[in-house]
Amino acid sequence: MGIGMGMEQRRPPSSPASRRAFLRGVAVTGGAAALATGGAAKAAAARDHGTGDRLAATAPPWPDPDLAELRLVWRVRTERRAIALTFDDGPDPRWTPRVLDLLAEAGARATFFCCGEPARLHPELVRRAARLGEVGNHSWSHADLATLNTAPVGRELDQTHQLLASLTGQPPTLFRPPYGNLRGAVLLAAARHRYGAILWTDMVQHAASTPAADTARLLAHAAPGQILLAHDGRGDRAGILERLPALLHGLRGDGFELTTVSDLLSFDDGLDDGLGGSREGPPGS
Repeated sequence: MGIGMGMEQRRPPSSPASRRAFLRGVAVTGGAAALATGGAAKAAAARDHGTGDRLAATAPPWPDPDLAELRLVWRVRTERRAIALTFDDGPDPRWTPRVLDLLAEAGARATFFCCGEPARLHPELVRRAARLGEVGNHSWSHADLATLNTAPVGRELDQTHQLLASLTGQPPTLFRPPYGNLRGAVLLAAARHRYGAILWTDMVQHAASTPAADTARLLAHAAPGQILLAHDGRGDRAGILERLPALLHGLRGDGFELTTVSDLLSFDDGLDDGLGGSREGPPGS
């Protein structure tokens, strides 16, 4: 608007040299306006996306014991022959019911890291998963939270936390970041809920592998305290259903108890953590 008004007030000069100078001035003015507009758009995008939120890993300067620490777990140090099965990205009516059936048939329990969007659409599957084992927070939309700044990360976790608590009657105590990606804003949001942040020891399905090869690999390397990652949502999970029966049968046959992450954490033997102390229980225990 300002550029247009300026052009109306300044008529192009009559001589060729003066006209060229005038046009150069208009081009410079227009370019500056475009840069300003582009800069504003980038700044707006950076409020939600980007790596510029350098305060994201800083706890606010008021007393808040929830922000003192966050436990991050790949596996649990225990001599008890127990393994935790975990399923991410659900619930999904194409896969979750069959996963639940197979677990029930094998006498196994599991932790389901649910996303808020499908959980809102399929509340009965969330409740069934909670009855068989437990549910944890896997964000609302499965965004890569490590690319987001503090406010949107907080919304992703807060919305899902509230929904899962309302559906199951029990607030979730565990969180798994989508893609396993962590950054300051993600850690801070998880600490606010006193979550245990749960990653994994191994994956049930490897890309370009076969059900037989994956099952053989998992059974050969099975050990107490492992946390296994599988999926029951966001895409074709037929491969998980192909692997699960033989895996459950093999682990049970080898004497492993198949349980939830929370149960596995309670089996922690309190072994020396290598830092001069013993490991304590999970946040909120």
